[in-house]
Amino acid sequence: MSQISEEYLNKVLSKVASLCGFEKWTYERETFENIAQNYFGVIIPFVLNGEKHGANESLRIVFKLAPNDERYRDGRPISACIIDYQTTRISSPAYDVLYLIITSTSSQLRKQYYHQLLDIYFTTFKNILSEAQMPLELYSRSMFDEDLKTVAPACTIIANTAIWLSSGLQQEGHVRSKIVLETDKQWTEAVQTYKNRISSIVDDLTSYGYFTHMK
Repeated sequence: MSQISEEYLNKVLSKVASLCGFEKWTYERETFENIAQNYFGVIIPFVLNGEKHGANESLRIVFKLAPNDERYRDGRPISACIIDYQTTRISSPAYDVLYLIITSTSSQLRKQYYHQLLDIYFTTFKNILSEAQMPLELYSRSMFDEDLKTVAPACTIIANTAIWLSSGLQQEGHVRSKIVLETDKQWTEAVQTYKNRISSIVDDLTSYGYFTHMK
């Protein structure tokens, strides 16, 4: 497969820079150290540096190519994403899936589908390992289940902060809620909603055996 052309890359980056309001811009192509895990295609990361209102800004963007798909053999990327490295970390896969579930679902949905969601996630995870030709015993279901107990406290703490912000309750400080509560009634309702969500998360995680000491 031909590599993505500089001409095409410049056209795409020009649009990104324009949308970002960059007055001047340059880019630097990067590489990933471990390409073996990128079994789903060829990915090309780069940094877009620009100037906006006299200040310098940088975006880290990744193009994904599909070398085994005839539709993209001319080097056109099939997708692109912006990476925020300040949120990256070395952690168990259990952290991401548990955090996603407790912040994106209601207690009623969790009571009905929680274990099914975990089954779907882990089945998909095993399929990914298989497609990447990695040993399935690398991360077993028992390890995953044990990790869920380990990461539950951290997930709850971070979820508490995220839900507090998304509820509109952080009105002061460097990081503020996007929602502006203008009346006492709105504030009271937001506080109650926040309390109910956090309480249900703690209750549910306790029922799963993650907070056994709280029973």
